Amino acid sequence: MSQVGSVFSVLIVQIPLIIVWLFGIIIAIARWKKHPQISLLSIIAITGLLFLSVAGNFLGVWLPVMLRTNNWNINRIGVINAAVGFVRSLLAAILWGLLLAAIFSKRNSKDPGTN
Repeated sequence: MSQVGSVFSVLIVQIPLIIVWLFGIIIAIARWKKHPQISLLSIIAITGLLFLSVAGNFLGVWLPVMLRTNNWNINRIGVINAAVGFVRSLLAAILWGLLLAAIFSKRNSKDPGTN
C-alpha cells in the first residue's frame, strides 16, 4: 500500500472522532453570540486536535519511511519517533487544557442554566 493510502486508511478509522470534532466546531460557531470567548477557546482547541490527528497520522506513516529511505538506522528512527510522540502529547495536553477551560469557564448569568 502506498504511503498516501496508509495515511487515508488510518484516517478512515478516525472518522467517528473527526465527525464529533466537526460537530463541536459547528456548535461553538452556533453559540458564538451567546458565549464568544468560550466558543473561541473551543474552536481553537477542537481545530488543533483535528489538525494534530491528521498531521500526526501523516507523520506516523511518512516519517519512518522517509528516514529509512535516507538510510537512518532503526535506533535513530526510534529516537525521532519518541520525540515526535512527546511533542504530539504535549500539544494535545495543551489543547485539551484549552477545551477544559472552555467547558468549565464562567458563563453570563443572564442566561438561566448556564452558570
